[in-house]
Amino acid sequence: MAKKKEWREGEMILTFHLTQIIGEDTPVMQEWLDVVEAKFNTKPIIYCNIEYYNKYMIGKFDAYPIWIAHYQAKDKPRISNAWAFWQHNEHGHVTGIREDVDFNVFSGNRWQFNSLLMD
Repeated sequence: MAKKKEWREGEMILTFHLTQIIGEDTPVMQEWLDVVEAKFNTKPIIYCNIEYYNKYMIGKFDAYPIWIAHYQAKDKPRISNAWAFWQHNEHGHVTGIREDVDFNVFSGNRWQFNSLLMD
């Protein structure tokens, strides 16, 4: 039996990773978002790559924070809506970590970032 995850104060809220979903399944996505929001009393983050965003997300789920993976952009991701996080590189290097790491930018200040953490 899998051990139940205990959420702790200060951990980042849940993120729905959409790049693994093939095609558009809006009702299933919305149901997951609704369940998580009701359980944790905060909107989950939606993570997707730029191709998925452009094909399925434009005009949908605008009320949710977006974490966009877009490696070809130099200054900011090329999306029409506001974004919370931008994953701009998947081959970053950090001292003490042997493998490549993802590099991300947060679009906001520390108070806005803190609003994305569990209470």
